[in-house]
Amino acid sequence: MPTKSLVDNLLAAAMKPTEAVMSRRPDLDFPKDVAESLKAATMRAGGEVFVPLDKFVALLGLPDTYNNPKRALLLAGALQRRFERQFGMKDFRVGAVKRGAVIRLRVVGRPRSALAAVKTQPHVKAR
Repeated sequence: MPTKSLVDNLLAAAMKPTEAVMSRRPDLDFPKDVAESLKAATMRAGGEVFVPLDKFVALLGLPDTYNNPKRALLLAGALQRRFERQFGMKDFRVGAVKRGAVIRLRVVGRPRSALAAVKTQPHVKAR
């Protein structure tokens, strides 16, 4: 049989359904010129850019709720969907590395890093 005090405490702590739904993070909302600027900066840097999460959130003017390394992968996925669906940028990738501490921006079809573009001599075994 339930105790009256536990039932009363639970009902006192309960939220209204509208409060629970509104407690999610705000939607990502930025204009297309910001997305194009991110892509242009990535192209200028050689096809790949790594930006610390806190600086990335500040540069885009996102709310501080996005500055959480544990949820950076969710931020990267949301940005990726926004770039593909809203702006039609299918050759631009967003990811999170170093356990969410860094956001990686990459243009598909370009070398992954500056070292990938360096031509090296083939390895020859010495006899």
